[in-house]
Amino acid sequence: MQPIKKIIVVEDSSIVTKIIRHILKAEPTIEASFAASFAEAKSLYESLKDEVFAALVDLNLPDAPDGEVVDFMLEMKVPTVVLTGSCDEERRERLQ
Repeated sequence: MQPIKKIIVVEDSSIVTKIIRHILKAEPTIEASFAASFAEAKSLYESLKDEVFAALVDLNLPDAPDGEVVDFMLEMKVPTVVLTGSCDEERRERLQ
């Protein structure tokens, strides 16, 4: 059996969160913890710190409208996948 990989999902849309939960149920080697805000994400990261394998984060959150949660996860050296409804080429380049 493969080891469990813990990920943090940060998404404020309940519909998107529901879809992600459904998709992740099919993957027994991933254990996801969910946050709906930047503040919750920081707290969640602090509680899981050394166990976090990766993060899946929304680019725009009510308490972090300019991608601050992405910057935080990257500063913590967490491999991060960014979710966004829209992205221009300049922003894409900056994120990469």
